[in-house]
This record gives sequence, C-alpha cells and structure tokens, in this order.
Amino acid sequence: MSNRLAAIPDYALFDVHQWADYAELVCLTSPDRSITYGDLSDKIYPSLRDLRSDLIEEDAEGGMYALTDKGHSLEMDPRVAKSNELCQRIFEYLNYRISSYGVSYPFRIDHKSLVRSEVLSSRQKLYVYCLMCSSLHYFPEHKNVLTSEFEDVSRAVLQSVVGPRMKVLRFGKNTTHSADFSGNIAKKIKDLAAAMGELSMVQDGDYPNTSTGDDGLDLVAIDHYGDELGSRLSLFAQCKCSPTWHESVHSSSYNAWNQKITIRCPNVNVAMIPFCMRGADGSWHRQTAISGFMMIDRQRLLALCPDDFLTHFDPLAPTGVVDQFLIETEAVE
Repeated sequence: MSNRLAAIPDYALFDVHQWADYAELVCLTSPDRSITYGDLSDKIYPSLRDLRSDLIEEDAEGGMYALTDKGHSLEMDPRVAKSNELCQRIFEYLNYRISSYGVSYPFRIDHKSLVRSEVLSSRQKLYVYCLMCSSLHYFPEHKNVLTSEFEDVSRAVLQSVVGPRMKVLRFGKNTTHSADFSGNIAKKIKDLAAAMGELSMVQDGDYPNTSTGDDGLDLVAIDHYGDELGSRLSLFAQCKCSPTWHESVHSSSYNAWNQKITIRCPNVNVAMIPFCMRGADGSWHRQTAISGFMMIDRQRLLALCPDDFLTHFDPLAPTGVVDQFLIETEAVE
C-alpha cells in the first residue's frame, strides 16, 4: 500500500476532490500520523516528468505549466503559477471537509499539517472505508470485498432515507450478501414488476436464459398503500465505486426501466457513491453532470448512516480489510 502511494496519481488537476483523497491516504500511512503542506507539495511535484503530459496540457492555458519546444521539456510559467498551487487547493478542500463532516472526519489541520486522529470512532472508520472505496486502484487485492460491502452500507443509508414504510431490497448481483431477487434477469424483472404492482414487458429472447445480471440496478425501495395495485413511489439505486460512475448512472432511471416494466409512477433514480463530490465552497463538483437523479455522495452517506447500523458495523467483516489497514498504519488501538 505505502509503495503504491509513492507514485503520483494520474488524476486530472481539475478533480481536486480526488487529490484531497490522496492527501488523506498519505496521511493515514505516514509514520508520524501527519503530512505537512510542504511535504505534500514535494510529494506531488518531485519532478515534472512524473505528471502525465496531458494533465499538464489541460492546465497549461490556465497557468500552472507551459510547454516549451526545447528538447520537448516542460517549464513552469513564472508569470502565473507557483508549484504549490494544487497543494493550496487541496488544503482548501480539506478545510471544507473538516467543517462539513464534523466528528465523522478522522483528520484535523494543525499548523498547515493534515493530522489523523490517534483512535478512530466507528463513524470515522466508515469514512476511511468510503475513502478506500474511492481509491480502489490502491487496493486491487481487496476490490471485490470493498465494492460488495459498499452496497450493504448504501442499503442501510437508503433505508434511513425512505423510513420504515418502505423496505430496501437488493436487486444487484452481490458477492457478499444474498439478493432479494433470484434467478435469471428476466425472472428478476418479472418479480420486481410484481412487487411494484406492475407488469413486466420483457419478452422471451430479450435476454439470454443464462444471464443473471442486474441491468444496472442494485437497490430498490417500493412504497405500500394497503393494496396490490401499481402507481406507487419507488426508488431505484445504483451503488458505484468507480470514478466513472456518472457514465452509467442513468441505467437505473425511469427512461431505462419503463421499457421493461409498466411503471405508472416514475421511479426516483438514486446514485450512491463513496466519493466526496464537493468543492471547497461546498457546491457540487461537476455540477452540470448531476442532473436527473438524487445524489448520495460520501458526505450524505456519513450524515444519513443510522447510529444503529454503526453499532454493529464491523468494516468488511469477511476479511477485516479496513481494520487491517488501520492497524497497519497504527490508527486504531
């Protein structure tokens, strides 16, 4: 893990929320439980060769770096940029997280240093878990467990959103927990339609008989009004740990599913992701991409996760990935 963090991420410089995640991971793995502003700046920019050229070009016009023709080298533009500009933006994001996450945040800033808590609470461990889910390339050996457990966390959060009237059901193909719908995808859609009081429009031949996928749907919540008729409130949710989550977010939308089920009342599409999609001012990162669905990002996950779930939340119980990572970095007792 620590060796992987030695490599500079290839995040776009625009995606400062991901760079802030990187700073938190570096802090967690630091022997002295902290990383200074200067150390982070040195780590991010040990040499210009370590940054992908296309990322440099992306910000060249904005002033961070300028390309030169001499030997295809890269030179900093002294007129508009300093080498610590990105680091300054990262710390602005970290300051926002301190103020917005409150007791759920396992870090603090002390004299321009990011410092981790010595012992983490259950809610802070959940934050670290979301951080790991947002950085799967650093945990390739635990990717399957991390992503499958994220669906269970999302299920508890979505249940707190809809309340006791609606039961959140697992539709997706989960490697850790049993789904509430079984069989091939055609049967699962038929059973889902029946649970909604609707009809399945799937015909023989629409799917291979051996297909047991989920058609982009992980969780579903359906309201009940004392009868078996359709036209009910429903929520369809995707739980995605990929940074490209936005590319498939509409596969659980009404427009995608009203071709498969006679949905009389359009479902609410929900995106549940472990990323903190907030700018330093608290606004949505990439605001124009957040449209047509309800967003539950890391900040909302932490805010909405019920205390009773946390009391029995043993992060990644099958393998102890989170606790193992924290113990290795001496962040827990």
